[in-house]
Amino acid sequence: MMTLSGRYLTLEDGTPTLDDIAVGLSRLPRFVGQTTRPYTVAHHSLVVSDMTILGRGKAEWFGELSMHALFHDAHEMMTGDIPTTFKTLDMRRLQQELDARLYNAFGLPKPRAIHRELVKQYDRQALLAEAYVLTPATTYERICEETESHAETMFIEVVEKRSTETPEEAADDFSAIASVLIGKWGTP
Repeated sequence: MMTLSGRYLTLEDGTPTLDDIAVGLSRLPRFVGQTTRPYTVAHHSLVVSDMTILGRGKAEWFGELSMHALFHDAHEMMTGDIPTTFKTLDMRRLQQELDARLYNAFGLPKPRAIHRELVKQYDRQALLAEAYVLTPATTYERICEETESHAETMFIEVVEKRSTETPEEAADDFSAIASVLIGKWGTP
């Protein structure tokens, strides 16, 4: 069982622990909680990371791409999960600053442009698959219309598998996988 550090964080200072991130993300609902069963940002982060394994990227990027995918929304443990349509330019900048702080704290390399683009593509595929599996049909249809895309079967399967985990199991998985990736890509 993970414990929270109790660290005091401000916009200017402080970095959460890995467990703080995992627990925080596992308590943040995706789709502002409008899902047919509990599903969190931790689940989503794991799904996007899992997708890199199925991915279409180059094999030599696997580990680093998986790491960037896992951490792509880690800042949300401090800002909350804000739907894209409500996210202001100031909030986007703040989230980028928080990402930089987290990457520095864990000694992780910043994502290259190709990694940012691939994570963005997987994030969009995750959105579609999650909407298909976890939201009312009208929500999925609206998202398909807005993105001019549909969920792919292989990604739906990833979401179906991950969505069977409890939020606590998602937190444990996030922390365990992040520890391995930080061990490989981070610097002490």
